[in-house]
Amino acid sequence: MPSPKPGNFCVYTTVPVDLDFLVRTLDEGQFNNPPSQTQFAVCSNSFLNQPVSAIVNYHRTSPGVFNKQYFIVADRAEWLAEGIIAVNLDFDGFIDATRMLAGIAGDAIPSVSILNSEWYEILGSRLDDRMYPKDQFAVYARENITGQADGERKLLTALNTGLESRKDYSVPVCRLAPTPLATSKVPDRTDVEIDLSSVASKHAQITRDEGFDPSTFILADEVDWDQHGVLVVRVAEDGAVLDQYRKPIDVAAEVLTWFYLGLYTWEEGKAWDDKKCEIEED
Repeated sequence: MPSPKPGNFCVYTTVPVDLDFLVRTLDEGQFNNPPSQTQFAVCSNSFLNQPVSAIVNYHRTSPGVFNKQYFIVADRAEWLAEGIIAVNLDFDGFIDATRMLAGIAGDAIPSVSILNSEWYEILGSRLDDRMYPKDQFAVYARENITGQADGERKLLTALNTGLESRKDYSVPVCRLAPTPLATSKVPDRTDVEIDLSSVASKHAQITRDEGFDPSTFILADEVDWDQHGVLVVRVAEDGAVLDQYRKPIDVAAEVLTWFYLGLYTWEEGKAWDDKKCEIEED
Protein backbone atom coordinates (compact mmCIF):
# COMPACT_ATOMS: atom_id res chain seq x y z
CA MET A 1 0.00 0.00 0.00
CA PRO A 2 1.30 3.53 -0.83
CA SER A 3 2.18 5.86 2.04
CA PRO A 4 -0.04 8.89 2.72
CA LYS A 5 0.61 11.89 0.48
CA PRO A 6 0.09 15.56 1.40
CA GLY A 7 -3.50 16.08 2.47
CA ASN A 8 -4.44 12.39 2.47
CA PHE A 9 -6.59 11.07 5.28
CA CYS A 10 -4.79 8.35 7.18
CA VAL A 11 -6.40 4.94 7.59
CA TYR A 12 -5.37 2.90 10.63
CA THR A 13 -6.33 -0.65 11.55
CA THR A 14 -6.25 -2.48 14.86
CA VAL A 15 -7.46 -5.78 13.37
CA PRO A 16 -6.46 -7.62 10.16
CA VAL A 17 -8.58 -6.39 7.22
CA ASP A 18 -8.38 -6.24 3.43
CA LEU A 19 -6.63 -2.87 3.18
CA ASP A 20 -7.13 -2.44 -0.58
CA PHE A 21 -10.86 -3.04 -0.23
CA LEU A 22 -11.12 -0.71 2.77
CA VAL A 23 -9.35 2.17 1.02
CA ARG A 24 -11.35 1.60 -2.18
CA THR A 25 -14.61 1.66 -0.20
CA LEU A 26 -13.62 4.95 1.43
CA ASP A 27 -12.51 6.51 -1.85
CA GLU A 28 -15.63 5.44 -3.75
CA GLY A 29 -17.97 6.72 -1.07
CA GLN A 30 -21.53 5.64 -0.44
CA PHE A 31 -22.47 5.72 -4.13
CA ASN A 32 -19.49 3.62 -5.29
CA ASN A 33 -18.16 6.31 -7.62
CA PRO A 34 -14.57 5.67 -8.79
CA PRO A 35 -12.49 8.64 -7.57
CA SER A 36 -10.31 10.76 -9.83
CA GLN A 37 -7.58 10.44 -7.20
CA THR A 38 -7.26 8.69 -3.88
CA GLN A 39 -7.94 10.71 -0.75
CA PHE A 40 -7.30 7.95 1.78
CA ALA A 41 -4.07 6.06 2.45
CA VAL A 42 -3.04 3.40 4.96
CA CYS A 43 -0.58 4.45 7.63
CA SER A 44 2.69 2.55 7.34
CA ASN A 45 2.94 2.04 11.12
CA SER A 46 1.25 -1.08 12.43
CA PHE A 47 -1.27 -0.79 15.28
CA LEU A 48 -2.64 -4.32 15.18
CA ASN A 49 -4.05 -5.39 18.55
CA GLN A 50 -3.32 -1.96 20.03
CA PRO A 51 -5.86 0.42 21.58
CA VAL A 52 -7.21 3.24 19.44
CA SER A 53 -5.76 5.66 21.98
CA ALA A 54 -2.28 4.64 20.76
CA ILE A 55 -3.30 5.75 17.26
CA VAL A 56 -4.65 9.04 18.59
CA ASN A 57 -1.36 9.77 20.35
CA TYR A 58 0.66 8.79 17.26
CA HIS A 59 -1.41 10.91 14.90
CA ARG A 60 -1.18 13.90 17.24
CA THR A 61 2.61 13.86 17.33
CA SER A 62 3.63 12.43 13.95
CA PRO A 63 5.42 14.89 11.63
CA GLY A 64 3.84 13.34 8.49
CA VAL A 65 2.30 15.34 5.63
CA PHE A 66 -1.14 13.75 5.96
CA ASN A 67 -4.25 15.56 7.16
CA LYS A 68 -3.67 16.32 10.84
CA GLN A 69 -7.25 16.77 11.97
CA TYR A 70 -9.20 13.81 10.56
CA PHE A 71 -8.43 10.12 10.24
CA ILE A 72 -10.09 6.71 10.02
CA VAL A 73 -9.73 3.65 12.26
CA ALA A 74 -10.92 0.17 11.31
CA ASP A 75 -11.22 -1.62 14.64
CA ARG A 76 -13.58 -4.45 13.71
CA ALA A 77 -13.04 -7.34 11.33
CA GLU A 78 -16.60 -6.89 10.01
CA TRP A 79 -16.05 -3.21 9.32
CA LEU A 80 -18.17 -3.21 6.16
CA ALA A 81 -21.29 -3.99 8.19
CA GLU A 82 -20.34 -2.63 11.61
CA GLY A 83 -18.66 0.59 10.54
CA ILE A 84 -15.35 2.33 11.13
CA ILE A 85 -14.40 5.12 13.54
CA ALA A 86 -14.07 8.61 12.06
CA VAL A 87 -11.94 10.81 14.34
CA ASN A 88 -11.77 14.59 14.54
CA LEU A 89 -8.87 15.82 16.67
CA ASP A 90 -10.17 19.39 16.89
CA PHE A 91 -13.92 19.75 17.21
CA ASP A 92 -14.40 23.08 18.99
CA GLY A 93 -11.15 22.44 20.85
CA PHE A 94 -11.56 18.80 21.85
CA ILE A 95 -11.32 15.35 20.32
CA ASP A 96 -14.49 13.76 19.00
CA ALA A 97 -15.29 10.57 17.13
CA THR A 98 -18.23 8.70 15.68
CA ARG A 99 -18.79 5.25 14.24
CA MET A 100 -20.22 5.25 10.73
CA LEU A 101 -20.31 3.14 7.61
CA ALA A 102 -17.10 3.36 5.58
CA GLY A 103 -18.79 4.55 2.39
CA ILE A 104 -20.50 7.40 4.23
CA ALA A 105 -17.24 8.33 5.98
CA GLY A 106 -15.52 8.40 2.60
CA ASP A 107 -17.85 11.19 1.50
CA ALA A 108 -18.24 12.97 4.83
CA ILE A 109 -14.62 13.41 5.94
CA PRO A 110 -13.37 15.13 2.76
CA SER A 111 -16.49 17.31 2.75
CA VAL A 112 -15.93 18.44 6.34
CA SER A 113 -12.24 19.06 5.74
CA ILE A 114 -12.96 21.63 3.00
CA LEU A 115 -15.85 23.17 4.98
CA ASN A 116 -18.58 21.98 2.61
CA SER A 117 -20.29 20.61 5.70
CA GLU A 118 -19.88 20.78 9.47
CA TRP A 119 -18.76 18.02 11.86
CA TYR A 120 -21.94 18.32 13.91
CA GLU A 121 -23.90 17.68 10.72
CA ILE A 122 -22.11 14.34 10.42
CA LEU A 123 -23.12 13.55 13.98
CA GLY A 124 -26.74 14.31 13.21
CA SER A 125 -27.21 12.96 9.70
CA ARG A 126 -28.13 9.58 8.26
CA LEU A 127 -29.28 8.16 11.54
CA ASP A 128 -30.23 4.81 10.00
CA ASP A 129 -26.66 4.31 8.82
CA ARG A 130 -24.76 5.59 11.85
CA MET A 131 -23.22 3.05 14.16
CA TYR A 132 -23.67 3.64 17.89
CA PRO A 133 -22.61 1.42 20.78
CA LYS A 134 -24.61 -1.78 20.36
CA ASP A 135 -25.52 -1.86 24.04
CA GLN A 136 -26.82 1.27 25.73
CA PHE A 137 -25.35 2.44 29.02
CA ALA A 138 -27.53 1.76 32.05
CA VAL A 139 -28.36 4.73 34.25
CA TYR A 140 -29.24 4.05 37.88
CA ALA A 141 -30.90 6.91 39.72
CA ARG A 142 -32.39 7.62 43.13
CA GLU A 143 -36.16 7.41 43.48
CA ASN A 144 -36.22 11.06 44.44
CA ILE A 145 -34.77 11.86 41.00
CA THR A 146 -37.03 9.66 38.90
CA GLY A 147 -39.98 10.54 41.10
CA GLN A 148 -39.66 14.25 40.39
CA ALA A 149 -41.86 15.84 37.75
CA ASP A 150 -39.98 15.31 34.50
CA GLY A 151 -36.94 14.15 36.51
CA GLU A 152 -36.27 11.07 34.40
CA ARG A 153 -36.54 12.92 31.10
CA LYS A 154 -34.31 15.77 32.25
CA LEU A 155 -31.60 13.39 33.47
CA LEU A 156 -31.54 11.29 30.31
CA THR A 157 -31.70 14.34 28.02
CA ALA A 158 -28.72 15.89 29.78
CA LEU A 159 -26.69 12.67 29.51
CA ASN A 160 -27.58 11.93 25.90
CA THR A 161 -27.16 15.50 24.65
CA GLY A 162 -23.66 15.62 26.09
CA LEU A 163 -21.34 18.53 25.43
CA GLU A 164 -22.90 21.70 24.12
CA SER A 165 -20.60 21.69 21.11
CA ARG A 166 -22.71 18.84 19.74
CA LYS A 167 -25.31 21.54 19.06
CA ASP A 168 -28.88 20.30 19.50
CA TYR A 169 -28.17 16.73 18.47
CA SER A 170 -28.85 13.93 20.93
CA VAL A 171 -27.58 10.35 20.67
CA PRO A 172 -29.65 7.95 22.81
CA VAL A 173 -26.69 6.05 24.25
CA CYS A 174 -28.06 6.08 27.81
CA ARG A 175 -31.21 4.43 29.12
CA LEU A 176 -32.68 4.34 32.60
CA ALA A 177 -32.41 1.01 34.39
CA PRO A 178 -35.86 -0.53 35.07
CA THR A 179 -35.67 -0.31 38.88
CA PRO A 180 -34.89 3.02 40.57
CA LEU A 181 -32.70 2.98 43.65
CA ALA A 182 -34.63 3.20 46.89
CA THR A 183 -33.72 5.99 49.28
CA SER A 184 -34.35 6.44 52.98
CA LYS A 185 -34.48 9.61 55.04
CA VAL A 186 -32.15 9.77 58.05
CA PRO A 187 -31.66 12.57 60.64
CA ASP A 188 -29.60 15.54 59.41
CA ARG A 189 -29.10 14.01 55.93
CA THR A 190 -31.06 14.21 52.73
CA ASP A 191 -30.50 10.57 51.80
CA VAL A 192 -28.47 7.61 52.92
CA GLU A 193 -25.40 6.83 50.87
CA ILE A 194 -26.06 4.37 48.06
CA ASP A 195 -24.15 1.09 48.29
CA LEU A 196 -22.22 1.02 45.01
CA SER A 197 -21.37 -2.68 45.28
CA SER A 198 -25.08 -3.48 45.58
CA VAL A 199 -25.83 -1.49 42.45
CA ALA A 200 -23.02 -3.23 40.57
CA SER A 201 -24.37 -6.63 41.59
CA LYS A 202 -27.83 -5.62 40.41
CA HIS A 203 -26.31 -4.43 37.12
CA ALA A 204 -24.77 -7.85 36.47
CA GLN A 205 -28.24 -9.39 36.76
CA ILE A 206 -30.19 -6.74 34.85
CA THR A 207 -27.85 -6.41 31.87
CA ARG A 208 -28.53 -9.94 30.68
CA ASP A 209 -32.23 -9.18 30.28
CA GLU A 210 -32.12 -5.52 29.31
CA GLY A 211 -29.27 -5.43 26.79
CA PHE A 212 -27.13 -2.90 28.63
CA ASP A 213 -23.37 -2.64 28.25
CA PRO A 214 -22.20 -5.09 30.94
CA SER A 215 -18.86 -3.45 31.73
CA THR A 216 -19.91 0.10 32.62
CA PHE A 217 -22.84 2.11 33.95
CA ILE A 218 -23.76 5.55 35.23
CA LEU A 219 -24.98 6.20 38.77
CA ALA A 220 -26.96 9.38 39.49
CA ASP A 221 -26.36 9.32 43.22
CA GLU A 222 -26.89 13.04 43.85
CA VAL A 223 -30.29 14.71 43.64
CA ASP A 224 -28.59 17.86 42.32
CA TRP A 225 -26.85 15.98 39.50
CA ASP A 226 -26.64 19.14 37.40
CA GLN A 227 -24.29 20.57 40.05
CA HIS A 228 -22.51 17.50 41.41
CA GLY A 229 -22.38 15.29 38.32
CA VAL A 230 -22.73 11.52 38.22
CA LEU A 231 -20.53 8.49 38.85
CA VAL A 232 -19.09 6.60 35.92
CA VAL A 233 -18.52 3.01 37.04
CA ARG A 234 -16.58 0.10 35.55
CA VAL A 235 -17.44 -3.43 36.68
CA ALA A 236 -16.24 -6.99 36.19
CA GLU A 237 -18.39 -9.79 34.76
CA ASP A 238 -19.31 -10.97 38.25
CA GLY A 239 -20.47 -7.50 39.26
CA ALA A 240 -17.40 -6.48 41.27
CA VAL A 241 -16.59 -2.76 41.07
CA LEU A 242 -13.27 -2.22 39.30
CA ASP A 243 -13.13 1.57 39.31
CA GLN A 244 -15.23 4.72 39.42
CA TYR A 245 -14.92 8.45 38.91
CA ARG A 246 -17.24 11.44 39.01
CA LYS A 247 -17.91 13.46 35.86
CA PRO A 248 -20.14 16.42 34.99
CA ILE A 249 -23.49 15.43 33.53
CA ASP A 250 -22.58 16.60 30.02
CA VAL A 251 -19.28 14.69 29.98
CA ALA A 252 -20.20 11.31 31.50
CA ALA A 253 -21.82 9.69 28.45
CA GLU A 254 -19.18 11.18 26.16
CA VAL A 255 -16.26 9.50 27.92
CA LEU A 256 -18.16 6.22 28.24
CA THR A 257 -18.91 6.21 24.52
CA TRP A 258 -15.30 6.88 23.66
CA PHE A 259 -14.16 4.17 26.05
CA TYR A 260 -16.65 1.76 24.45
CA LEU A 261 -15.38 2.62 20.97
CA GLY A 262 -11.78 2.26 22.08
CA LEU A 263 -10.92 5.87 21.38
CA TYR A 264 -9.63 6.34 24.90
CA THR A 265 -8.47 3.97 27.59
CA TRP A 266 -10.28 4.00 30.91
CA GLU A 267 -7.38 5.86 32.55
CA GLU A 268 -7.43 8.52 29.84
CA GLY A 269 -11.12 9.02 30.51
CA LYS A 270 -10.29 9.70 34.14
CA ALA A 271 -7.71 12.27 33.02
CA TRP A 272 -10.28 14.13 30.92
CA ASP A 273 -10.17 17.83 31.73
CA ASP A 274 -13.78 18.66 32.56
CA LYS A 275 -13.32 22.38 32.06
CA LYS A 276 -11.38 22.26 28.81
CA CYS A 277 -13.33 19.23 27.59
CA GLU A 278 -10.23 17.45 26.41
CA ILE A 279 -7.66 14.95 27.61
CA GLU A 280 -4.76 16.45 29.51
CA GLU A 281 -1.42 15.80 27.86
CA ASP A 282 1.85 15.39 29.71
